[in-house]
Amino acid sequence: MRFNAAYQDGDSAIDDESSTLGLAALGLDYKGEQYRLSADLGWQDNKLKETRPSVNLGGVSRVPKAPDGSKNWAQPWTYSDEKDIFGTIRGEYDFSDNITAYGAYGIRRGDEDNSLSDLTVTNNDGSGTTSRFDNIREDKVQSAEIGLRGKLQTGKIGHDWVLAADIYDQEEKGAYAFDSALPTNLYRPTKYRNNSWSESAIFAGNSNNPTLTNEKKLQSFALADTFFLFDDKLKTTLGVRHQNIEAASYNPDTQAQTSNYDESRWTPSIGIVYQPNMDWSFYGNYI
Repeated sequence: MRFNAAYQDGDSAIDDESSTLGLAALGLDYKGEQYRLSADLGWQDNKLKETRPSVNLGGVSRVPKAPDGSKNWAQPWTYSDEKDIFGTIRGEYDFSDNITAYGAYGIRRGDEDNSLSDLTVTNNDGSGTTSRFDNIREDKVQSAEIGLRGKLQTGKIGHDWVLAADIYDQEEKGAYAFDSALPTNLYRPTKYRNNSWSESAIFAGNSNNPTLTNEKKLQSFALADTFFLFDDKLKTTLGVRHQNIEAASYNPDTQAQTSNYDESRWTPSIGIVYQPNMDWSFYGNYI
């Protein structure tokens, strides 16, 4: 059993920028004669305040001179709060010395709430515009795998084989808002204390009840066998994998599907290693 926890709070070397971080993680492992179990649980809360945004360039004839390293052109009301909680569990069971089954499952929930301001420099003297962008996001990710691996001997040929399947599923909910640009300067930033929305602001989704915006599902099935020949001097791996990718996007207001992707592929593979002695290996592969 292992438990870790950490807390950090304070200002950075950039003017008015600060962060607060809390995290905790628990790891559990158990080993029996024929089986092994493990589990990991984690939580993280990361809060950022007035973090300095990146600089975009538009309409300038050269890259402007960099400002002082401690200068901050973020707006005073900007922040980002992100929380994550996750858990995974894995198990293995030995049916015999030559056959082992394994499986795993994991889940993560993430929530993000932020209000950001970018900076676009449009003149060589550093003048430009800043815009407000708010974002609410909720993620739910699940993944699982199951498999069987083993060893066997057929005459003078040894085999290491594996049969595996896995799945990954992600759902993302969200809402956002964007407001028109206001004048500022890279070297002499204008601080707008009033962060109320203007009449031209654009809203998408409900920030109090975020709706589905993206969905992804990946599925895979694989079979592989490694042959050992000539006293293990020649090793050949033959395998095949079938993959399926599904992805869809949705309008946060109407929930109408705006894009869809659903494709599958078979992927055969071969790998060869020839080792005439302990000092040399010749190898090649194809997928």
